[in-house]
Amino acid sequence: MGLVTYLLDIENIVQLKRDPLRGFLVENLVILELLKARMNSGLEPHLYYYRDSHNHEVDVIFKNADQLVPIEIKASATFHQDFLKGLDFFSDLVKTRCHKKFLIYSGKQEQKIGTTKIFNYKNTTKLLKEVGE
Repeated sequence: MGLVTYLLDIENIVQLKRDPLRGFLVENLVILELLKARMNSGLEPHLYYYRDSHNHEVDVIFKNADQLVPIEIKASATFHQDFLKGLDFFSDLVKTRCHKKFLIYSGKQEQKIGTTKIFNYKNTTKLLKEVGE
């Protein structure tokens, strides 16, 4: 994120918290961590994006064997139930191929809601262990 913040002229955390691109920055940080963890393990990334013609979307679909694991990424530090809509839609769409769902956000509280596990973005690599690599 150092290069991106430099190019955006973001010099401190206060600027970062107010920057309109913050969501994209957090999303890219998480995706790069997932990519790095997979590749450092000598594995193919198997990271995809889902969006349909009705604007249902999921930030990352991780293919693990025959399972499809949806991952939503939010920059918000406060959990909102709406964050789970895309995950739930995708899970209903693929049914038996989706047993786990994940939300990565900036909040400190990590919890489980139904089959969705919620992590702080600093624990992104913990997600891969949860998937069952």
